[in-house]
Amino acid sequence: MNTQHLVTQAVPLDGESWFNVLTQYIEDSDDFMLYQEIFLDASTALVKRKQCRLADFEEMKGWVKSINHPDSVYFTYCGGIETENKVYLNAVTGKLF
Repeated sequence: MNTQHLVTQAVPLDGESWFNVLTQYIEDSDDFMLYQEIFLDASTALVKRKQCRLADFEEMKGWVKSINHPDSVYFTYCGGIETENKVYLNAVTGKLF
């Protein structure tokens, strides 16, 4: 991750500044260019409901394509790397599960 643009102050969880910061954490996601908007929206939702922290996305390098689910399902871990911390995202529907 390029830390040049990371900030130490709180950033409101919406708007261009937020998306610029969040992009630094998830831009290495599998198929990021294809699902960038969905990944940004889902990641924002997880941070807003305090299920994930930016550090979780940093550790996972964003969203990883699942081999255990049909096409267009990705996962990340929030709060640890145990199975119960795994969060799935259907990138077609935007549904988190």
